[in-house]
Amino acid sequence: MIEQHNFKLSSTRKNRKRIGRGKSSGQGTYAGRGLKGQKARGNIKLGFEGGQLPIFRRHGHKKGFNNINRVEYQAVNLNRIDKIYKTDQVVNANSLYENGLIESPDTVYKILGHGVLSKPLKIIGSRFSKNAKKIIEEAGGTFEELDPYEKKVRSRKHLRKALVKNKQENSDNSQGQKNQDDNGSVDK
Repeated sequence: MIEQHNFKLSSTRKNRKRIGRGKSSGQGTYAGRGLKGQKARGNIKLGFEGGQLPIFRRHGHKKGFNNINRVEYQAVNLNRIDKIYKTDQVVNANSLYENGLIESPDTVYKILGHGVLSKPLKIIGSRFSKNAKKIIEEAGGTFEELDPYEKKVRSRKHLRKALVKNKQENSDNSQGQKNQDDNGSVDK
């Protein structure tokens, strides 16, 4: 029976190396730091290479990055939907989850146009590919897109051009109205 007086750890514990405790300790005088210099004196942050660009910055840019705003859509193909559902059934997140086509009812998913659809179905999905929309309509079914795709353009040049064009049109319209007012007053 194990009691407090005869309890032993299963693994032996090694004492840590105590440095800088005199010459007789074996790690005295310079305590393994060598002679002089920055590393002998103070604390240096991990990865510091004396002002040279550190290795994690030299090579890090080649690895890419993880976009924290990325939405990962789970793919669901029409041929799998066609095998499971019967004519005029409603296909939505809950029914897809019950049939094991998506991981959970809260998962965002995209209906892809792989395969054929032999019967009309009402499909409700986060997103649809162009081909899937075409196949669903050809089969006589309907679709409802909950999260339509918006093309986000990095360059805002087209928006600036549109603003300039709108300003020019507005100024042309206001000048045209002034001219009409002037002409109207002359006619009276």
